[in-house]
Amino acid sequence: MEADPGAVPGTSVRSIGGRLDPTPEMILTEAVGRLGTGSISREGYSVGITLQLLLAQNTQEEQLHAVMERILKFCAQNGLDLLHADAAVGDTLTGDVLSVTAFRTDTGSEKGVLLPGSDLYMAGYTALAGTGIVSCAAKEQLSSRFPSVMVEKGISFLKEGSLLLPLPEGCLKVWPVQEGGILAALWDLGEYWNVGLDIDLRAVPVRQETIEICDHLQIHPYQLFTCGACLFTLPPGTGELPDIRTEGGYKIPVAQIGKVTAQKARILHSGEEVRYLDKPAQDSLYVLCSTNINDDLEMQERIGADKLL
Repeated sequence: MEADPGAVPGTSVRSIGGRLDPTPEMILTEAVGRLGTGSISREGYSVGITLQLLLAQNTQEEQLHAVMERILKFCAQNGLDLLHADAAVGDTLTGDVLSVTAFRTDTGSEKGVLLPGSDLYMAGYTALAGTGIVSCAAKEQLSSRFPSVMVEKGISFLKEGSLLLPLPEGCLKVWPVQEGGILAALWDLGEYWNVGLDIDLRAVPVRQETIEICDHLQIHPYQLFTCGACLFTLPPGTGELPDIRTEGGYKIPVAQIGKVTAQKARILHSGEEVRYLDKPAQDSLYVLCSTNINDDLEMQERIGADKLL
């Protein structure tokens, strides 16, 4: 039976982004272990995995295949359902980024339905990891426009973007925000459950630094690579926003960004502007690849030091 990334209330989502050092297996193990068992072993439920793999420039196709083969082998050996995987090479990257989301689902669970009227929430900031990546890659260009403290803050988002997200009880469905940003996640969620959406873009959690950095680089913050964030639904009229905190007590931003609708239209509001959600565009990381930005090795050094774990 096909696993479902949002089948069970109380699902825990763990997003981890990091350089493939020491191994992708360790990143997968940590993501699954943080579901609550403390290890890869478990009983009474299955685990589904989605991942986004962005490899550094000059990576050869055979290297990409080798990494994916290791991931597939690890999933097979440990009974993990690989629900979705995207892999690409970014010309602006000087270090690898792997974002893993592990979903805990009861054995035998079915896809189910996403009921119209459900309230749609977002936990975590959009585009944090992407902001960190572009801040490293375009540091010289950004430093000519912004104070160094702001550029360094943008770079630090690489680590912040890997925070863990324990979701509230009563959560109905869950969807990760990854490649293509919040707009791609909204489209994919609507397609997966064949529902419409009514979204207030102004309610999407986003850092001011992300907005200013993306504006200067002329890229779209809502189409920028994200990890450590997800969409989830609660029954209509739940009311008070859930208080979501990491294991260390850090408060995760949560916002109700819209509703699920019976109509198939996916509508975006931004003030008085109203438009329809389009099919996902190319991630802003790849848009930036076509520009002549600074090739900064500091990104590789920082990712290697932090490992984003």
